[in-house]
Amino acid sequence: MATIRDDNSFDVEAFLAEERQDVEKSRRQAQAEARDPFGRHRWVCLQNLQTTALNGKYAEVLVPLNQDSRLGVRVQQEAAPKLIKQVNLMAIPDEETVQVCRIAAKGEDSFLGGYIQDTRWPLAILQSMPWTVSPISARLGFPLRVTRVPARSKLSRREDFDNQWATYMLIEIRSGFAPDEWQAFVGPVVVWRPDGDVSSDDMCLLNDFLSDLLDGPYSEGTMNPDRDLTPTAWARHRSRSLENARFNPDSEQYEDLHF
Repeated sequence: MATIRDDNSFDVEAFLAEERQDVEKSRRQAQAEARDPFGRHRWVCLQNLQTTALNGKYAEVLVPLNQDSRLGVRVQQEAAPKLIKQVNLMAIPDEETVQVCRIAAKGEDSFLGGYIQDTRWPLAILQSMPWTVSPISARLGFPLRVTRVPARSKLSRREDFDNQWATYMLIEIRSGFAPDEWQAFVGPVVVWRPDGDVSSDDMCLLNDFLSDLLDGPYSEGTMNPDRDLTPTAWARHRSRSLENARFNPDSEQYEDLHF
């Protein structure tokens, strides 16, 4: 990661360029692992283990293949990771998964993929876990499900659990406030759809839309759902954002949009 030098020769532009390169490198690495059936944060199915109670269970890959041909995985609904031989792990075909966007909690650190990360989850796992539909996304024509997931690092302080993007997604139509359970101790989430993919680009675009609503109609008391929360309003925001990005190559570029 780029470091700031305490001297008069510090080049701000070079520093920012290096930071962007670091972010892009991390993103490319995460994308490469997402394409690898045994890459970090892909899901596998356990098979042919002597501990038969584990056979057939899903597990998330946490640690890449080591010199003993084992991967570190966390079995669903278990806290402690395990080292399992690759021969005992069955890759899950993409056809049985959907692309989701994982949004980290504020206090998470030291993991692949960054604050928002594209990865694939088995639809069977997602449908077996509790979820909440984002009210505004439903109004816009693409109901998104938000599911709390285990953190990838220890969360100790109250603020470690903050997840502003998830809170924004759960705000209520009329009030502009999220329910209490989505304002504190939220933790990391995955955002998904049962019938299509969700990407980090989708989430960036939606978060900008929600931020504009909170800074505008909600704070001004002029919110009109029939005007401000419609598929037409979303299409207008999407078109305007893509146009702005086209004329500003240094801004966020949206390359993987699904709605």
